[in-house]
Amino acid sequence: MLKVFGVILMTLQTALLLAVIFFIYEFLATMDAYGPKIIIGILPLLSGFFAGILLGNVTLGVIIGANTQLIALGAVPMGGAVPPDFGMVAITAVVLASIANIKPEVAVVLALPAGILGMYFDIIGRTVNVGLVHRVDKLIEEGAVDKIDRWHLLGMPIMGLFRGAAVAIAVFIVAALGGEALGAFLKSLPSWILDGLSVAGALLPAMGLGLILMYLGLERYKWYFIIAFILVSLINIPLIFAIVIIVGFIVIWCKHKEALKIEGGGEGVEAKIPSDVLRSSKLRSVLFFEASWNYELMQGLGYLYSILPILKHIYKGEELKKAAKAHLEFFNTNPVLAPMIVSLDGVIESARKGDLDFVRKLKIGLMGPLAGFGDSVIWLATGGVLLILAITLVRMGIVWGPLVFILLFDIVTFTIRFKSFDFGYKRGTSLVRVLTEEKMRGIREFAETLAVFSIGAIIPIVFQIRPVIGAELLASIDAALMIFSVTIFISALIGLGLTLLAKYLYGKGFKILHVLLIIFAIGFILGALRIIGAVGYVSV
Repeated sequence: MLKVFGVILMTLQTALLLAVIFFIYEFLATMDAYGPKIIIGILPLLSGFFAGILLGNVTLGVIIGANTQLIALGAVPMGGAVPPDFGMVAITAVVLASIANIKPEVAVVLALPAGILGMYFDIIGRTVNVGLVHRVDKLIEEGAVDKIDRWHLLGMPIMGLFRGAAVAIAVFIVAALGGEALGAFLKSLPSWILDGLSVAGALLPAMGLGLILMYLGLERYKWYFIIAFILVSLINIPLIFAIVIIVGFIVIWCKHKEALKIEGGGEGVEAKIPSDVLRSSKLRSVLFFEASWNYELMQGLGYLYSILPILKHIYKGEELKKAAKAHLEFFNTNPVLAPMIVSLDGVIESARKGDLDFVRKLKIGLMGPLAGFGDSVIWLATGGVLLILAITLVRMGIVWGPLVFILLFDIVTFTIRFKSFDFGYKRGTSLVRVLTEEKMRGIREFAETLAVFSIGAIIPIVFQIRPVIGAELLASIDAALMIFSVTIFISALIGLGLTLLAKYLYGKGFKILHVLLIIFAIGFILGALRIIGAVGYVSV
């Protein structure tokens, strides 16, 4: 039995109600994720947080969300890759922990299959969206360019239906098992199994941290990583993490401040596009660029949708059909920086009407560099740092930490999206000269250095494990050392070792699921043998 919105329901009724509630949540969260990206509710941190709110236990939700996010930290869906959906894992784990009254770390482990289910439903949705491309192609042939918009935007509810169905299925199955029966079953298991599950769950963040370190390149910034790790793991004083992060940010900023300056590259080509046309194109590229993401053209239909107001201003009749056809092609870059390419394209289209070959070369030429730059700097580095900040706030007892992430991430990404469109339009073709490889490399190094430093600092506080063997001796040593803790340092070293192991395995070509199973097996064995124990997941 579970109390939802003040109503006590029987098991089957609960299962049906929860399935509907979380279908609606995932549908709306997916619409946002493929559209304006304001709430980012499909992230594990936010999924767990909002699931906790819906079930009336925000503390439980934020604990599970924060720790599931650590597992998925580097599992960013870049390019066409689709990792297991850890947001659905978080939702399912919150429901499971609520109805079965089990530990969060055990609930996360048991909910992992939901991530696989979500991954496959996401793939199906993106495949179905391929049909939108062929429909738009026919519309262009018929000259019905004005109907393109609705077919592009239809991609969002299609994805919402498939992802919502995956969550509903997972939640219904978990809830229909019955909380009391499941809880009783788990409690009847031998203690070594529960200990193994608890430690395995506490060590799973190593796979997410290892993945993001591989992407960022630990070797290039290893000394920042080592210094941050040693300071936080050895010094046992309040707010040591915050102190280290602030000081580290100042040092890294001072070293890279010259690289962060972007000055104008002179005047580009001259273009005359009405402000209302530019405004329409800007809002489209900022808010709905990825609405119809699919496996054939990826963002190609979204690109056409975004630049369409400019094309309709410049071209008419057969010329418009030809231009629309030319832009209905493969395109894939970082969506936060995509408005820059759209506006630059608009400048070229206006000044060099009909030169579609030049436009295509310029568009494709910028697509690759901005994809790599945006994915590493915006998604992995900036997004990773902000997620770590939010998780740290949760660790400090601030349950509304996820809202801080939403606020800061929106400020950063919306500023970049709107400003990049203006920047691309005003600078014209000179944008290519401004964004030199050297300048982009400098900005990337700053973001990656800060991200690696932050990960080094958070590892000691993420892995909530302690040595069981020799625990009393270690406690007496800690008491004598006062501000230094050997226990925490050893625990941090275990977490560090598994993080580096995960990084090594990814580098050797292991898939996310394979690394998950390896880390899980190691944690389960260490816990079952009582070599180490879990002292609690990230807690409030």
